[in-house]
Amino acid sequence: MKRIFLVLSLIIGLTELTVAQYVNHVSPPDTTKTVIKDSSDLSYRYAQTITNEDLARHLYTLASDKYEGREAGTKANDLAAGYIANHFKSIGLPAIGIENTFYQGVAFNRTSWSENSININGNPYRHLWDYMAFANINDDLPNLKTEEVVFLGFGIDDPNYSDYKGSNVKEKVIMINKGEPFSEDSISYVTGTNKSSSWDNNVWKKLKTAQKHGVKMVLVIENEMTKFLGENRRFLVSPSLQLGDGQITNREYANHIYISSAMARDIIGKKENKIKKWRDKNRKKGKTCDIKLKPELYIDMKKDISVIKGYNVLGYVEGTDKKGEVVIVSAHFDHLGKRGNDIYNGADDNASGTCTVLEMAEAMARAKSEG
Repeated sequence: MKRIFLVLSLIIGLTELTVAQYVNHVSPPDTTKTVIKDSSDLSYRYAQTITNEDLARHLYTLASDKYEGREAGTKANDLAAGYIANHFKSIGLPAIGIENTFYQGVAFNRTSWSENSININGNPYRHLWDYMAFANINDDLPNLKTEEVVFLGFGIDDPNYSDYKGSNVKEKVIMINKGEPFSEDSISYVTGTNKSSSWDNNVWKKLKTAQKHGVKMVLVIENEMTKFLGENRRFLVSPSLQLGDGQITNREYANHIYISSAMARDIIGKKENKIKKWRDKNRKKGKTCDIKLKPELYIDMKKDISVIKGYNVLGYVEGTDKKGEVVIVSAHFDHLGKRGNDIYNGADDNASGTCTVLEMAEAMARAKSEG
């Protein structure tokens, strides 16, 4: 029997969307095989200890108003961690966490905007309506004023096609389109084929490139802002959390704001015909772009960063053989918490997964105690 780690953890939203790669060896169950219902089979016997009644008891407890949505960094989240730890203790698991507890301390940077406003040519625009900026992957830019924005086409810097070629955009504000250039015959000017390149749906690659060129701010034109806001709602309903102790490391990406097409038109102003001519030449000949626009642009972005402490809760079942191998079973137990007087109880996300791990732990602990 391998060692089993059962981890109930705090989940961290990474709005940079940089997800670590891992290998998943889990295969879907083979539904063509006969279901084992033989009490002499150990896996079947101990699976029967996981009951609907026990699952429901844990679920209705953790998703009750008493736990106030279990938001990380709150007393309600600590209460939920205590409930989980007490369950692990009650089934006889050893305390292997800090100071002989079931806890692993976790520090988070909690980041939100304290100020966020944009004004173009005297016209104020609203955050989370006309534009969107992620707090945890942008630096403070208080009182940024400029009368020059460089429209840099698609913001691509590739050996086959570069909008940066011949342009000096260091310490400047640039505006770019999503996607990549295709000819009238649907041939990518980057790949030379009818297949798109890695630039096409990868804004992060463009932002990393802008950072390399010393760009102060990237304005990314988002033509479907309402849809885009909806898709990113889970990152916006509460301050973002990232592992950290208040120290902000150097940014990998340039500061950036997703702006609506209406904001882009306001920035373009009288240069609209020039932009259209570039667009036509781009389709016909793959012409790159470096058009200097002259709006009165004012951006005020300030962040509030605080450090909060939370806990992962660790359960441990040691096996009798293959002790050099570890199987980790985990679920996150935090949710959105409260917004005003409304409680986001989080039954499905993720009290359901939490109670499943609790019951699995109990079944494994019983199997170990019975030899």
